[in-house]
Amino acid sequence: MTSDVVEAWLSFILTIISMLCLTATLVTYCLFSELRNLPGLNLMALATCILAYQLTFESGVNQRTASNHAACKAVAILIHFFILSSFFWTSVMAWDIYKTFGRKTIFSRVRSRRHFVRYLTCAFGAALLVVLVALLVEYSELIPGMDIGYGEYMCWIGNEWASALFLALPLSLVLASNVVLYVRTVASIRHVSKTVKSEVSSSSASSNSHLKNRGKKDLVLYVRIFAILGTIKRAPTVKIQ
Repeated sequence: MTSDVVEAWLSFILTIISMLCLTATLVTYCLFSELRNLPGLNLMALATCILAYQLTFESGVNQRTASNHAACKAVAILIHFFILSSFFWTSVMAWDIYKTFGRKTIFSRVRSRRHFVRYLTCAFGAALLVVLVALLVEYSELIPGMDIGYGEYMCWIGNEWASALFLALPLSLVLASNVVLYVRTVASIRHVSKTVKSEVSSSSASSNSHLKNRGKKDLVLYVRIFAILGTIKRAPTVKIQ
């Protein structure tokens, strides 16, 4: 058994596990209405995009599709859109977390669900815009000599320069903005934590214990924020035929 086959099976098994976990998450959020606040809806949208990407990849990238150039091109376009959407949703979540916790005040601002429609428009609109520009380049001479190559490599983008311009570049910008928002959010939380400590700076043992526990909770919160904002889905590489 070659290393490529082992990698393909490992990728397939882990993808199936991921799809099951994403489905369980969506079912849980659908069953319990109290979870469907603005952060919960954002998380559901992100999970849906990742699940749609994985379903499209697992069901659409195969020998039968590869033999049909039109179908393979459609799969490549859908995968491109869902990957971009996933990353843009992490950017939306970074912005929402920053607007909630990024103010250097004791009381964080609770965001209402009406912002979700705006977030939907931004995330899916940005992903759609990138794909539409790529299609314009594909079927016109907008950038002379450049062909996107949808469907030419494993139902993906065949041109490396196009992949860099229409995938790597927007994803890099999203990740960079996420890091900036994350750092500013963490700095704000630390500022608020210090403010609280100075306001209740009694030297009693119980107070010290409470502050230590609060510090641990802050650390856990930072790690969770970083995990959310660092969600990365790699482009298709190996597929079991």
